[in-house]
Amino acid sequence: MQYRLSFALQVVGTFFLSFLDFVAILVIFHHLPHLAGWSIGEIAFLYGSAAVTFKLSDIFMTNMDRLPVLIRGGSFDQVLTRPLGTLGQVMTGDIDIRHVGSIGQGALVLSIGISRVQVDWSPQKILVFASMLVGAVLIFCSLYVATNAIAFWTMDAREVANSFTYGGNAMTQYPLHIYGVWMRRIFSYVIPLGFVNYFPSLYLLGREDPAGSPHILRFVSPAVAAGMCVIAGTIWRQAVRRYRSSGS
Repeated sequence: MQYRLSFALQVVGTFFLSFLDFVAILVIFHHLPHLAGWSIGEIAFLYGSAAVTFKLSDIFMTNMDRLPVLIRGGSFDQVLTRPLGTLGQVMTGDIDIRHVGSIGQGALVLSIGISRVQVDWSPQKILVFASMLVGAVLIFCSLYVATNAIAFWTMDAREVANSFTYGGNAMTQYPLHIYGVWMRRIFSYVIPLGFVNYFPSLYLLGREDPAGSPHILRFVSPAVAAGMCVIAGTIWRQAVRRYRSSGS
């Protein structure tokens, strides 16, 4: 707020720049009436839910990209000497609230998608929708932590982390069944990006999975997110124990 004009311009800029991803989807639908049987409204629903939850996690996890710098420069020593949790300190070292522009863009596309699909909003579906959004944020945050923690072994993990975080966000904007069999299995059961929005959306939109996934997968996103948090926390603690300072 010390530079209000700059902040306002960044928020507006991220809002409009984020639309470029959705413009690519619109170009596809300019040539095709459906994408793997999904309408533009259903794809907008996937895109919007992925964009909102990913950018919300990005606000709180943006400082994880600086972890390699903290490790190489020995600044992580300061984190260890404070009577606070190491992960919380790294996360809150920088809260990038300019991403609210991207969240607004995602929310707009999501609202358009909801208006163009037929969803019979029962209490159960509202609960599944809300748990999908919360679970997606936790899954993305867990991926940030787990992948960036590799820096304790390699000194730099930004490209690896980005391939799973930003790359994962791009992947969840489309139906999972458009990808090859091995990719569907990896991103359903190993790196559970399918639980960000695809499986819950099958239930919300009343669709069947062409890949024949078990029906129960539509309802377990919260459990998967909790499991991911436990795994990410375990990886983080093991990685911190490996830290040996920079020697300077």
